Amino acid sequence: MIKDLFKIPFPSTPYSVIFSPEQIRLVGGCNGYGFDYTLNPTTQLITIGKMDKSNNDCSKSDDALYVRGIQRISKYLLTTANGLHTLRLFDS
Repeated sequence: MIKDLFKIPFPSTPYSVIFSPEQIRLVGGCNGYGFDYTLNPTTQLITIGKMDKSNNDCSKSDDALYVRGIQRISKYLLTTANGLHTLRLFDS
């Protein structure tokens, strides 16, 4: 569950950030967004690339706040303890 992304609180709308080997997906607002990304396991740097989105007419949406949050990701930390995996994302 995501509570905030760089101090941007998530509203009651159920937003989700989904990581796949191909891209990061942000869903749950007005539009869906996909971000290409690359990882450097040595430095734990993540580079966010091109963004694709659906084209719904969103006159009242907070999507832009969360898109900016994703675009600010620059570093990650993946840890495992007692069988629980935790992914932490850091901004620049």
